[in-house]
Amino acid sequence: MPLTIIANTPLIAEGRLTVVSGFDDRHRRATAELAARRNALVAAMSSTLLVVHAEPGGQVERLVGAAAEEGMPVFVMLPERVETLVDARARPATVAAIRSTFAR
Repeated sequence: MPLTIIANTPLIAEGRLTVVSGFDDRHRRATAELAARRNALVAAMSSTLLVVHAEPGGQVERLVGAAAEEGMPVFVMLPERVETLVDARARPATVAAIRSTFAR
């Protein structure tokens, strides 16, 4: 699958930003299936996840559980959902928790 650079910014040129899409040009809008594939791709490329939105019982919640089961650090910024997602081995996103993960 060919990758297309959609914007040439200084951050990309400096190697500080990477834009990746798992979809070709025929996909013009997000569907639930494409969103799930995108999220799985991003999780597979990541060493740590930061979750800012997750519907109860949704794809992101299942992804959090799977990533945490594999031992990937997962942080959540959802005060109303922390308890549920923490049960899936995610941790509240605090500065101290995130720093301790990257200090290793």
